[in-house]
Amino acid sequence: MRNNHQLKNNIFYLPNWGVDYLFIGTFNPSGGEKVPYYYGRKKNRFWKLLSEVFKIELDPNDRLFFENLKSLKVGCIDLIDSISYPEEYEDRVLGKGYSDNVLFLSNVKKDYNTENILDIISNHKLRKVFFTNSGGSLRKEQKLELEKIQRICDVVYLCSPSPVNPNRDKCLNDYKQKIIL
Repeated sequence: MRNNHQLKNNIFYLPNWGVDYLFIGTFNPSGGEKVPYYYGRKKNRFWKLLSEVFKIELDPNDRLFFENLKSLKVGCIDLIDSISYPEEYEDRVLGKGYSDNVLFLSNVKKDYNTENILDIISNHKLRKVFFTNSGGSLRKEQKLELEKIQRICDVVYLCSPSPVNPNRDKCLNDYKQKIIL
């Protein structure tokens, strides 16, 4: 079975505005909970954390969201563009709140956005990007993709904003220390 990124056909799948801060996530399946933009699930704390870091309301459901995002020069993209997997994995891959651990299984073939990410970095002369995964769940394959990115800029690993990570204050401190230097 094949599953493309949920936002793949949207004009903002790749940020088409000036970017100083590029946040790289993992993957948002088309069969998952529908979201207006990256990290848009209600339980995901990414936009709440960034709102506190940048001291501006960032809510993907707000009509001013893209205006605020563009004024901050913030863009997002996911490392994975699409996946293919055996049919018996359907419930595991797209089940309730699928996890990166399942997504990174070797039976799940991944098509990466690495070339798009490298283009964004080059076009915007970025010196660092932010990966919203502490790296603990990554397998060799994902680490190799991130190494390609690390050849041209720093990859800063952030605390995961997912609801699975219970320590909000620790995440907020991590974001504040690493994003605004």
